[in-house]
Amino acid sequence: MKPKLSSNIYLFLCISLLAACGGGGGNNNQWVEITGASRCAIGVEVGKSDNCMGEKIEGGSYVTDQNAIHLFGSSSVTEDDGCPEPTIFGPTCVPTFPYNYGVRWINSSNDASGIGEVAFLGVPGFLGFPNEPVRWTTYDPTSVSLGYVDPKGVPLEMGSNTIRVTTTNSGLNGNAEITITRVVDVTPPTVHHVTPEPGGTYNSRVSVYFSEQLDPSSVVSAIIVFDENAQPLPGTIEFDPLKLVVIWRPQSPLIRGSSYTARISDVTDWAPNVMIDLYEWSFTTQP
Repeated sequence: MKPKLSSNIYLFLCISLLAACGGGGGNNNQWVEITGASRCAIGVEVGKSDNCMGEKIEGGSYVTDQNAIHLFGSSSVTEDDGCPEPTIFGPTCVPTFPYNYGVRWINSSNDASGIGEVAFLGVPGFLGFPNEPVRWTTYDPTSVSLGYVDPKGVPLEMGSNTIRVTTTNSGLNGNAEITITRVVDVTPPTVHHVTPEPGGTYNSRVSVYFSEQLDPSSVVSAIIVFDENAQPLPGTIEFDPLKLVVIWRPQSPLIRGSSYTARISDVTDWAPNVMIDLYEWSFTTQP
């Protein structure tokens, strides 16, 4: 979904972007910066300890063994918002930013392209202070929900890929460019973490977060949950490729004050490499 801004943020934005509000047309000095890459489609802070493994890109190049990657970065906000010049009484209209602002990407190695997600970073600067940038990713949640964008990210050819990222009103000339080299994936997927944690307390579902992108067909029956008598319980399995998580939900509520064991195995990535060992752990329900 596109980000929603409060009226106060709109007010600060229009005041702080005097040039944009007063220009009345065609301020196309936009730029984009590619700052990092992630195996997940969600926004990830560089260095954050989670299964998405957001990594900072150095020197305009990046190497990955994934068949797709998500890029993220920032962009300027110097866009004409269509407002007449502000008066001493304040802005004259509510600017449409960031609804008319976006980022596009293209992989010139295979002609794959798409529209990214743009989110506003905090409250804009006030009067003489610079405005906050926007954050973007190559993942467009609206498009994914409509079913016409592959949530795995920017698809990569084996070897060198040239990715260009640009703002939507400046054509695909590439305001930023990066070379991503895809190498052969020889590493099996591993479990990064689970919820509930081993020995923890269950809360509505069992989730297994993985270290890399998975083949969805391999998770159909990947999780089995056993009761105290070692009997498997009926349940449904979901896979969220945007967060690399496999989710098990019970068909019937679990019994309070009981112990359960969960097991996941035979999950494969896109190489395909199969996870080497099964992962098993126990948890309890609230008394």
